[in-house]
Amino acid sequence: MATLRGEVSDQKTSNAQDTLRFGPFELSCGAKTLFRDGRRVRIGGRALDILIALAGRSGEVLTKNELLAAAWPYTFVDESNLRVHIAALRKLLSDGLGGAGFLVNVAGRGYIFTAPVVSGGSAHVPAPQQALSRAPPESANPLVGRAPIMATVVAELDRHRLITIVGPGGVGKSALARAVGDAVADRPRRLCFVDLTTIGSADLLPAAVASALDVAVLSRDPVRNLVAFLADQDVLLVLDNCEHVIDAVASLVTELIERATGVQVLATSREPLRISMESVVRLQPLETPAADAILDAATALDYPAVRLFVDRAAKSADSFQFGDNEVPAVTDICRRLDGLPLAIELIAARVDLFGINALATSLGERQMLGARGSRSAQPRQQSIRGALDWSHDLLSLPEQMVFRRFSVFRGWFSLESAVAVIADNALPTDDVLDAIALLTAKSMVNTDTGGTRVLYRLLHITRIYAAEKLAESGESACMHRRHAGHFRDLLIGAEAQWETMNRQQWLDVHGYAIDDVRAALDWSFGADGDVEMGAQLITGSLPFTFQLSLIDEFKIRAETALAFFTGDQSPVAQLRLVTALVQFSLNSSSDQAALQALFDRVDALCPIVGESKFKIEPLLARAVYNIERGDHGAALNDVVRLGHSMRQSIHPLGRLAIDRTEAQVNHFTGDFPRSRSIAERVIRHPAKTIPLIYIPATIDRQVTMRIFMARSLWIEGWVDQAIALSAEAMTMAGRDGPLSMTFTLAMGACPIAFWSGDEDLAGRYTDQLLTYGRRYTLGRWERLGDGFASALEHRRATPQTGHARTFTIVEPVSEMQRMLLATIDPRHVTEPLAAKADQDLCGWCNAEILRLRGEHYGQAGGHDADAKAERYFERARAVARQQGALSWELRAATSLAGLWRRQDRVAAAGAMLQATLDRFSEGFQTGELRRASALLDQLQTP
Repeated sequence: MATLRGEVSDQKTSNAQDTLRFGPFELSCGAKTLFRDGRRVRIGGRALDILIALAGRSGEVLTKNELLAAAWPYTFVDESNLRVHIAALRKLLSDGLGGAGFLVNVAGRGYIFTAPVVSGGSAHVPAPQQALSRAPPESANPLVGRAPIMATVVAELDRHRLITIVGPGGVGKSALARAVGDAVADRPRRLCFVDLTTIGSADLLPAAVASALDVAVLSRDPVRNLVAFLADQDVLLVLDNCEHVIDAVASLVTELIERATGVQVLATSREPLRISMESVVRLQPLETPAADAILDAATALDYPAVRLFVDRAAKSADSFQFGDNEVPAVTDICRRLDGLPLAIELIAARVDLFGINALATSLGERQMLGARGSRSAQPRQQSIRGALDWSHDLLSLPEQMVFRRFSVFRGWFSLESAVAVIADNALPTDDVLDAIALLTAKSMVNTDTGGTRVLYRLLHITRIYAAEKLAESGESACMHRRHAGHFRDLLIGAEAQWETMNRQQWLDVHGYAIDDVRAALDWSFGADGDVEMGAQLITGSLPFTFQLSLIDEFKIRAETALAFFTGDQSPVAQLRLVTALVQFSLNSSSDQAALQALFDRVDALCPIVGESKFKIEPLLARAVYNIERGDHGAALNDVVRLGHSMRQSIHPLGRLAIDRTEAQVNHFTGDFPRSRSIAERVIRHPAKTIPLIYIPATIDRQVTMRIFMARSLWIEGWVDQAIALSAEAMTMAGRDGPLSMTFTLAMGACPIAFWSGDEDLAGRYTDQLLTYGRRYTLGRWERLGDGFASALEHRRATPQTGHARTFTIVEPVSEMQRMLLATIDPRHVTEPLAAKADQDLCGWCNAEILRLRGEHYGQAGGHDADAKAERYFERARAVARQQGALSWELRAATSLAGLWRRQDRVAAAGAMLQATLDRFSEGFQTGELRRASALLDQLQTP
């Protein structure tokens, strides 16, 4: 049976080597020593044996005979000896809950040790979770009264793939789910906890789950993305607080259960998902004593609701002790709170203000829970609202103001943000700081101290209540505007810090704010919002969009914002929104018509936007778009024209952004030395990152520049250096994120492995590319990976099979991909592509396309086939020499030498091939040079 320490357990004794910790004490069962605050406590051997027995079975009633047997195992003694040692232990342990709080006499039954106990020493240490796992947030308080139901849920996990914990608001569903996650943490599966209270719309559900899993959602079908990612994973997915998006959760879970066989789901909700394979575990309120029950302190603690109240009250007030005199007030409060844990915790936290008896009287006088017969109302309206009403009325006026103003924060927020939004003339900063401290101490506000700064947050249901109070005060519109303005300014500051931090540092510092950015956007585009502020928020949130994989969500938000503008209204805001949509589309869409429409709008807006810095990103995006289309000349014109037009006004880091794109463009035009020179300059630049105003920088420039330098080096004949630089880019991309790794595989590692003739390495890289493409739903790169796989299959086909084989030719998604595939698979040299090469329009690969055209004519046969082939080979050599493309030149020379050999022009073939090979100083172990050298040996053999 699974247990929580301090709960009733089926375990009969603690391990002899265990170390038990409770309050300020540490008890070593093996060494039989007791320490308090690190200092050894003098205690008799019999008393120590009794303490070990009681603490080792904390939460259980041990009979007097069991305790006598533990202390005097082979001796008959009178029961009075036990009472003496119990009294001594109570005096010794008088701390925290007081002696009666640690050791309680249960009339007619025995004694119970009631303090929460943490076991160390021989306790099993759970296996660490894998990197993508998101563990449930830790709770500062132990779970009370839930051991049996937790054991039920754990057992259900052994039998079912979908378990839904169902119960009213405030009943402790989330706490139970966290405890279950902890209880099964040592199982060989990943654990991911997703808090759904942070999303306001069912449309955002897949993105929320994907973000928790560290999955890049870069498509219009995020559910497919999740299924692809989880298909080969063994994951327990905890979906917490599903009720407000219940239909979407049911649909998503159905997909995951049916299509990802290793996924198990634990959901919490106020209602079942009502789908097949669901096992529903209903969580009831904690058991409370009947109104006519006659109890002492020990027997009252048998009721979980009372135990929870006593535990939380003791933490609220060090002086609180639970004895027989306190039983009536505590049990009365627990009954009237319906045993709801959240309500109990909120009320118990006020004991330090009034004392238990005044607390009970006040609760009764104010009739906090309303009429007990009103069972048709929603649970949180029955009980938690009452608890919150009462807690709110106990606050001072400044505390009430701060509390209700906190409701504009949807997620975790910093102290600085709280002061910036909440403080004003009516509520000075010092009053805000004092109120935050008091609200935190009174458990009205949650804190997170695990990061680089303390963060604050209202419980979800508490925030809803506080929002109602804010609306009643008439301050709602003002506070929401302040909140939106603050997070707009915060994003501006975050954008500036992008230049001084690496990706992970930036996310650690600013990533927590995403939920409040969403809240600010929801208000901005709501009935009483501010559309222009919303546009500023969207453009400022671009880093979140790419770094947290939220492209689909923010694409929709940007489209919504853009729809509010007409004509030349707010041209800067419009241009940044359109540019954001261009970036989203370049990463997630192949809709060329939609992209062209966006660029048409860019053309209309740029002339009326004054500041040049806003024009750089959209114009650079156009250059990238032209590369995709295979129009290298247009791409070069874009960057050259941009550089010339902004020569006087451009910031140095704006020039760096242009250089980054210009290095790529020059590579594609075939100017390899210039491309490498610019790339080296970009790499050496001292700036840590390029400002986001110029480029979203989804991929580190250090990675992209190494990719294009490696490609250029290989084409120029520096093959070994190219292979080494490609490997370096792979290492850096692994630290930069999935999109970076995908791009590196697609544009660098795979092509260079293919060009070098290393089919085994090409196969491994292709498999990686396909894995990334499918897992992160990067359809355009997955398509390229399919093309690589088809090329590999075609290369490995052997003519000895005795029968013809048909291979699928994968249609690329862009002309850029078609050219790349043509250099490794001649089947992609279509008539239109060959025609472009004839016009010298294929840039970086023009020589290779011409050579492949010559091979085509040579294999086709005919009366003038050899003549046509020779003309193409010679032209390929000439273009390659002009570009300094020694590797392409060697391919053309090898093809030409083979043709001349067949024509008995052996001497000329050997001399020409020898001259080409002599210009190489490295790469002799690659397939390309080995084949050429083997042919040369044949030509020179008599």
